[in-house]
Amino acid sequence: MHTITDDIYHNMLIHHWTMGGGGGVAWTRSEPSMNATLITPEINDGSLILHLHPNASGYVQLTVHASDQDGTSTSSDLTIMVNGVNDDPNSFALLSPSEGSVISTLNPVLIWDQATDPDDMLINGTLTYDVEEYEIYINSQDIFEGVDPIHVSSSSYTIQNNLEEDLMYYWKVVAKDNNGGRTESAVSTFWTNSENSVPGNFSLVEPQDNAVLNIFNPPFCWEEATDEDINDEIHYVIELGHHIDSLDVIYNGPFMESCFFETHGAG
Repeated sequence: MHTITDDIYHNMLIHHWTMGGGGGVAWTRSEPSMNATLITPEINDGSLILHLHPNASGYVQLTVHASDQDGTSTSSDLTIMVNGVNDDPNSFALLSPSEGSVISTLNPVLIWDQATDPDDMLINGTLTYDVEEYEIYINSQDIFEGVDPIHVSSSSYTIQNNLEEDLMYYWKVVAKDNNGGRTESAVSTFWTNSENSVPGNFSLVEPQDNAVLNIFNPPFCWEEATDEDINDEIHYVIELGHHIDSLDVIYNGPFMESCFFETHGAG
């Protein structure tokens, strides 16, 4: 395929061939152009002259037919692409993991829309994409300076090295075409949580260990525990009794900043 990417200051492209005795040459437009007035072909003796129209942009596919004096013929396809100014790829979306989601694997599959480009072309019913590469950036901070991108040619990628557990990750993708154009996606985030983590250690505040109380409704106070798993809710169970083997549940619920009071054993 012949591609013209510079600004067009001339109006013709000439293809030459050597003619034998007799016969002739003709052309046909074998596929409709994205711009029907892009190029006007002309055959003059041994030359195919392609007249480029002002501000032409797009492609046209021609078939040149040659025949000799005995009626033997052959043909050759010729695709001409005119691209006076390269266009950046169109905007595209990140699909998975979805924004702010919690994933249960440390090797997620990153998926995004295949980026299209104004310079894409349809030839013989097949869409040829101008975008040739994607760069994937992923980091545990919302900055990507100094991050080495992952280079892929498709619109998905499976993380090869395990990510860290219980961590928020930021990621984006850059689509690059074959003429230096580039378009960045928006930045998206996800959390990793491949296994459940137990709540962190916490301390009992009141009553203190081995304390002697003269009231029947003492406050039960404790520190609030933390959990590394995002969105996990922590519930607390207070068990009370005369012996470790015969405890009753007196509270089951969320953390209480003002402590919990229970009348037990009065009378």
